[in-house]
Amino acid sequence: MGSTRSTLARSIRAVSIQIASPLLPLGLVTLALARERTALPAPTALPVPTAPPLPQVPDDAIAGGAVAIPLVLLILAVVLAVRLVDLRRQRAHEAGQLEARIAEALATEGALAGLPVTPRVRVPLWSDEPVVEVTGQVPAPEIEAAALRVVEREASAVASGVRVEDHLRVVRAPRAA
Repeated sequence: MGSTRSTLARSIRAVSIQIASPLLPLGLVTLALARERTALPAPTALPVPTAPPLPQVPDDAIAGGAVAIPLVLLILAVVLAVRLVDLRRQRAHEAGQLEARIAEALATEGALAGLPVTPRVRVPLWSDEPVVEVTGQVPAPEIEAAALRVVEREASAVASGVRVEDHLRVVRAPRAA
């Protein structure tokens, strides 16, 4: 009789598991509600390990960092400003040399000698390409073209990528009556 009971109990248990498996989430809720009703003690949580406390940083070190960072930034700003001023001075020197060379070439060129043709050179701070503005008045389009050729020739002899801006005006001399 004992074996029949154990076999019967095993069969009931197997059928219960097959029926209860899909209902397992619902059973967990029921189990939680039953536990609340019976007032079983809540499971105790295991202690959570904590990290050891960080070493205390002295207030002097924090104050030193608060002074050092702005000081380093100030030094970097001064160095950058000095570099920019030096670059601007260098660009102005290069522009002056090129301007003098072009003006001398225009003054010594036969047809252009004595005409009010003025070169003005700019070298941008962030670029190595000079810009030459040629201003003034010339009596004929042929003389304007000759002036621009002289400017381009002298500028390209010194630097590559020179841009020439033509601001020359052709003004015909009045004819004598």
